[in-house]
Amino acid sequence: MGTKQAVGKQQRGAVVIVMSLLLVVVVGVLALVVDLGPNWAGVPAMLAQAAGYSCLIAAFFMPMRHRPPCAQPRRGQRGAAVVEFALVAVLFFTVLFSVIDFSYQMWVNLTMQHAVREGARYAITGRSDLDPDPDPSNSAANRYDAAIEEIKQSSMGLWDSLAPKVTFSAVDNSGAIVPLPAHSAGSPEQVLVVSVLCTSQPLTPMLKPFLHNGVYRFNVSATMRSEAYR
Repeated sequence: MGTKQAVGKQQRGAVVIVMSLLLVVVVGVLALVVDLGPNWAGVPAMLAQAAGYSCLIAAFFMPMRHRPPCAQPRRGQRGAAVVEFALVAVLFFTVLFSVIDFSYQMWVNLTMQHAVREGARYAITGRSDLDPDPDPSNSAANRYDAAIEEIKQSSMGLWDSLAPKVTFSAVDNSGAIVPLPAHSAGSPEQVLVVSVLCTSQPLTPMLKPFLHNGVYRFNVSATMRSEAYR
């Protein structure tokens, strides 16, 4: 009876592993189908996340080998365990660090999305009190510099490491997005679009082969209507 139960558990564990691998393949195919833009860094990230969940599921359902308390492992069994660990450890740590790196990149993306939203919310008020070097003769440039300073302060220290490129645009009467002149943060009652292009370096070399030039580039933006300031 015990032998049949052990065989059944091993079969269930094998089925779980196969289903986990199929899950990785399905997620990868879906990622390739959905993400067709030039920035395809989400594909390996989604694969890494799916592989991590798959490993956790497989480890939970795989049966444990039990032996009597008095039984001692043979020398051959100990050697086989070392070899098995060496083979599995490479894949395990690769998936582990890939998931960690992917989570970090997603946190960076969300943090910068929050920062650009705060910068756009500040820019539509027409304020310029955050400008580190105000020019009394150029209020438009002061508002532009102050909005960028607000984004920088809201980035939780990530600003300098991302080499950001800020673009201020406006939505015209036809609905088209038109870039604003240099050092301009828009006009009163104008629909303002603030975009920031960021370049993030991976924490580990695991994702670099899958990223364009080994870096993760992403764009965050926020659209708001300016207030009737003066």
